[in-house]
Amino acid sequence: MRVLAIDDDHVAPVLFDAVAKRMGIEIVTAASCNSALALLKSSPFDLILMDLNLKGTDGFECTRLCREWQAESGFHQPIIAVTGYAMDEDRTECLKAGMDDYLSKPYQIKQLSDLLRKWAPDRDNVDGAETKTFC
Repeated sequence: MRVLAIDDDHVAPVLFDAVAKRMGIEIVTAASCNSALALLKSSPFDLILMDLNLKGTDGFECTRLCREWQAESGFHQPIIAVTGYAMDEDRTECLKAGMDDYLSKPYQIKQLSDLLRKWAPDRDNVDGAETKTFC
C-alpha cells in the first residue's frame, strides 16, 4: 500500500511514516498541494492523507484539485482529512468537500492504524501497530 501524506508541518509526516512502516505501508510526503498533484500525476497511490491547514492552497481546495485530476485520469484514491478541527460540523464539511474519511488531532496510533487498515486495498496484509498518542 502506498499513501501520499500532504502536510506542510514537518512533524506529522514523520509520525505517519513511523506508524506506516510498522504496518508495511509506504508513505510519501508532500509539503504543498502543487507538489502533491505532481506526485499523484507521476505515481500511483492507494490513499491520500490531507491536512486542512496547508500554506497557500488549503486542504479543501487541494481536495477539489485532486478530485478534478482523478475525474480526468480515471483514478480514484480515497482522501482522508487529518486535522485539528474536531467538531462534528468539521467532519461533515470535510465529507461534503469530497473527502472520504476524517481523523482529528490529537489522535492515537491505533486510530491512525485502524483508518489505514480500513482503507487498505489488501487489508489482510496490513499488520497492526502499537497504541500511543500523537498530536
